[in-house]
Amino acid sequence: MSFFNHPITIAAAIALIILITIPLLSYVLIVEWFSIQNRIFRFDDLTGLYDRRSLRIKIQHRLKHKTIGQLHRQDNRILDAFVLIDLDCFKQVNDTYGHPCGDQLLSHISEVLKSNIRSTDIIGRLGGDEFVIYLPHIKTISNVKTKVSRITNAVSSSLSQVPQWKHVTFSIGIALAPRDGSDFDRLYERADIALYEAKKAGKNQAVIYGSNLCSTLDGSNLRGTLN
Repeated sequence: MSFFNHPITIAAAIALIILITIPLLSYVLIVEWFSIQNRIFRFDDLTGLYDRRSLRIKIQHRLKHKTIGQLHRQDNRILDAFVLIDLDCFKQVNDTYGHPCGDQLLSHISEVLKSNIRSTDIIGRLGGDEFVIYLPHIKTISNVKTKVSRITNAVSSSLSQVPQWKHVTFSIGIALAPRDGSDFDRLYERADIALYEAKKAGKNQAVIYGSNLCSTLDGSNLRGTLN
């Protein structure tokens, strides 16, 4: 029996081929996966966040899996929060300091928001000065309040360091899944209603749709609207 026909040699050669092939195949699959992701998901040119279309796809996907999981567990206690954020004084920044300053403000806020969310959270820019943060797997409304307050405090603190931006505040409308809806459009509609209430209440407010909580947003508190 020749050396090359020896069973051990053949087995070693097969093992070597496998060791070389698997990493190469994995690399090809990873590259292809990222290529598919880039074709499916689009990003806002200014902020680098998901654009409206991609945000909708991501949230719909999350809601679909949430619904399936709850059917198996028969548990509606775990909430997802659809957080709609709108700047109160953005037009004033553009009118006073110019659109480049306004663009810098949006980019800055986007970076602060990204640095204060979890890897499982979804964030995007709907357009103009309107952002959405989707917070999955929240146990209680109190947890929603805590997380949103932490985010708003971080943004407010960073804006206060820039003279042109220190007067900028934001209003927030929050809808909860599955309580307020089980698809993107329904949650957006409910969050937008809550946002309108926040604006009507004097801006610089956060309102949870359908809640009878009645505290105002002043650094860390949330206000609720009645159905």
